[in-house]
Amino acid sequence: MKLRLLAFMLTIMTLISCDDPFKRQDFYLSNPTDKEIKVSIDDKEYKVAPNAFEVLKLSNGIHELTYNGQKNSFNVFKQNSGGIINPTLEPHYIFSMVYATEGNFDKFGSTAREVIIDDVLYEDNIKSTNALFIDNNLYRCTYFLGEEYPEEQITHDKKAVGNFYNKFFTKNEFIAFYDEDLPAENKGFHEKNKTAGGECTITEPTALEIVLPDVPQEDVITSYKKEMELVAEFKNSTDAGRQKDIQKELFDLAMSRSKLNINYSKLTTEQNQSMNDFVHASGRISGAGIIQL
Repeated sequence: MKLRLLAFMLTIMTLISCDDPFKRQDFYLSNPTDKEIKVSIDDKEYKVAPNAFEVLKLSNGIHELTYNGQKNSFNVFKQNSGGIINPTLEPHYIFSMVYATEGNFDKFGSTAREVIIDDVLYEDNIKSTNALFIDNNLYRCTYFLGEEYPEEQITHDKKAVGNFYNKFFTKNEFIAFYDEDLPAENKGFHEKNKTAGGECTITEPTALEIVLPDVPQEDVITSYKKEMELVAEFKNSTDAGRQKDIQKELFDLAMSRSKLNINYSKLTTEQNQSMNDFVHASGRISGAGIIQL
């Protein structure tokens, strides 16, 4: 049996808070395990209780995280919107909730994915990741760990009809949230059907890797190589002004490349895909708020 899309349309007076939810720069040091963990970030040690988290403020620049004797360097960029630090590499989930005015729910198409949690199959607006750094610049969550979706969103925009709102979950938090809104006959479905140590699938890549596309055209390759240099510089940059300049240079480079005479029809499916993968990875890195080095 699949646990399918939540019928969780919340009727709202109007829609959407006027506050910008992405101004927050909170990083949640998450411990979704049943044991206390000790994590050091730079020279400060954190003891995080089982199934708990600590909210951190991190300065822009290079930091070092140590957990279980393993060290990882990471960069926090000025234009970050927070996220999750996940030293145990346990699965975390991003759920997209639709808020809509009465009669408008069906205007918002589903982006349902199949995700397995403890061998239980879910099909819904879910993403799953076990990355060490879960970047909210990428996932655009309004609600973080331990926060609940409100029953309504309020706005002064009379033309607004609805929108998606994303939230971060630990595994246990997501299971409890989902179960709460299942029909009575399906309550406790996960607990009854799970497998201890069962499979938990991951939908999101854990590493951002940029690979030079395989395109037999010198001017295109030259452009891609320049982009790779800029992305590498951005990834390690601690200068907010330079970061902004690099983003502008990357935009200009992409615009100039769009004017090159590329005959896509003569490229193989694999070659076209390599170009798409390159652009996707480049955009994720140059738009990052936090990134592992």
